[in-house]
Amino acid sequence: MTTLRAKVVLLGDSGCGKTAISQVLHAGAGLFPKSYTMTFEPTMPDIPKSILVHEGAVSEDAGTGSGAVTVDLIVLDLPGQSFVSEHSAKACAGASIVVLVYDVCSRSSFEALSGWLDSVREHVRPDVLGVVIGNKADQGLRRAVPTEEGIEFGQAIGFRTFEVSAMDAAQVEQPFAHAAQAYYNK
Repeated sequence: MTTLRAKVVLLGDSGCGKTAISQVLHAGAGLFPKSYTMTFEPTMPDIPKSILVHEGAVSEDAGTGSGAVTVDLIVLDLPGQSFVSEHSAKACAGASIVVLVYDVCSRSSFEALSGWLDSVREHVRPDVLGVVIGNKADQGLRRAVPTEEGIEFGQAIGFRTFEVSAMDAAQVEQPFAHAAQAYYNK
């Protein structure tokens, strides 16, 4: 089995759910944080998130996959406060994948995405891979950003857009699986 490693940075305003997404991605719904804790410095889990991107051929005699490929995502959760955004931008150096996160109930967090992307452009490759995540999709009545608007933004910057609910652990792995597959294909 071959393992590729990719540095992933989560960017977005404070309170949009980056930490919750990271925790649920790594440990499932059981680790959804019940209370909000502000992130003050870049943090990452102790172990990467491994995603199988290529199954490979099955060997008849051994019954195991040969040529299987996984991508280990090393997810760096960056603070969302503007006063640390330059520090966060520097932490993005060498990132293979950028994940822009907004709260679907907060228009201001959505409108800030371009600024977050601009703040890291000088620290990542011009062809960096990325996805946009609209978090808190379970909060339908409080929605301030239509799904279509999120999709249009993602298309405009060349990223695919996903909506998730970290609280319900709904679709949280999907954007990361897409990014891992794109990383492998590149």
